[in-house]
Amino acid sequence: MARGEYREAVRHCEAALALIPEALAQERFGSSSPKGSIVRSVLVIALMPLGRFAEAFGRPREAMHIAEEAGQVHSLLYALLGLGTLKLDQGDFASAVAPLERGLELCRTREVPLLIQEFAGALGAAYHGTGRRAEAVAMMEARRAAERNQRYWLWPGRVGALGEAISSTGGWRTPPESPRTRSRRLASFGERGVEGQLLRLLGDMPAHPDRVAVDTAEVHYGQALALAEELGLRPLMAHRHLGLGLLYQRAGRRQRARDHLTVATTMFREMDMRFWLEQAEASRDT
Repeated sequence: MARGEYREAVRHCEAALALIPEALAQERFGSSSPKGSIVRSVLVIALMPLGRFAEAFGRPREAMHIAEEAGQVHSLLYALLGLGTLKLDQGDFASAVAPLERGLELCRTREVPLLIQEFAGALGAAYHGTGRRAEAVAMMEARRAAERNQRYWLWPGRVGALGEAISSTGGWRTPPESPRTRSRRLASFGERGVEGQLLRLLGDMPAHPDRVAVDTAEVHYGQALALAEELGLRPLMAHRHLGLGLLYQRAGRRQRARDHLTVATTMFREMDMRFWLEQAEASRDT
């Protein structure tokens, strides 16, 4: 999953679940966490970049139930992160807030620092999506502070979500490490799913209304699409079409804009990503 091989990750998770009878869902098999919970949580996070949201539905709550029955906070945190980010990737920001707030509070009160930056980043995106802009910025700053101390990527979609938040809250400020530098660094680690999100962000930056640069945006969106097609990342493909549609609208290329927005509309509808579906439909019909 960390390498962006989500289809393989799903295959292995499903094979693992097939080996765990329901009666042994809380069994730890010699490790520290109940595998019935952890595997379900990892499965959810692997399904999301593929746009297979319907298959992920229900799995986080199953994972939460197993973890709570076993009294194991680490597994519960993974389940809460899975539920919150599933809602985020679909654009249901309001429903994402509660599990992410609970998870962040557990990280702090139970002293589980490993996932603090993941919850802070996701919660920042959720706050932004619900209009709580000041709190969103505070969460993003907390994420950055935690990230200075460790490199840990679990939710691949957070780069795109936080990029949208940065764009609308404070403009494109130069971060401590630029998206271009981070993209190259992550490629060297093999973290290709996150690299795809960063390439999308590199496309969004010159496509911003304040700095439209068609040629530059097209190059980065093209690289993002190539990676998305190779790895099967359908939400990333849809976001790329939406980005290109908005870019061409701003550049006055109305037919090309409509073509990409129509593709984005179809894909968002198929994946039930309603927030971005409404954006694509509204932009296409203007």
